[in-house]
Amino acid sequence: MTNSKLIQIARFFDSTQAHIARGILETHDIPCFLFDENHTSTAWHLNIALGGTRLMILSEDYDRALGIIKDTIEIEKKYYQNRKAPIIRKPYLKTFIGTIMGFLAGAPSIRPKKKHDKFQPPHPLP
Repeated sequence: MTNSKLIQIARFFDSTQAHIARGILETHDIPCFLFDENHTSTAWHLNIALGGTRLMILSEDYDRALGIIKDTIEIEKKYYQNRKAPIIRKPYLKTFIGTIMGFLAGAPSIRPKKKHDKFQPPHPLP
């Protein structure tokens, strides 16, 4: 362990995915570290320029960690391969129609009472 070096095994542009990968490796007793996580979390607009969050492991654990990551990816592919995409019912449609109807109807407190009446503000102007 004295000659072990830290090497990069993966790079993530989403810190959530980086933490998930780190958690998977740590459950298999592989020590790992996330580099540049604070930079990419606080200065998210520089995430691509900084190269994302790097998952670093010891060089002696590389082969074992790579096998675990590949197995995890294969399991996820099998799980999501047979799933259908959810049906989106467009819940925003009611909000959109309600907003348009509200604009068309106008606010009742400032609308003239009759067609020939002039507009009167609800409160007298100073």
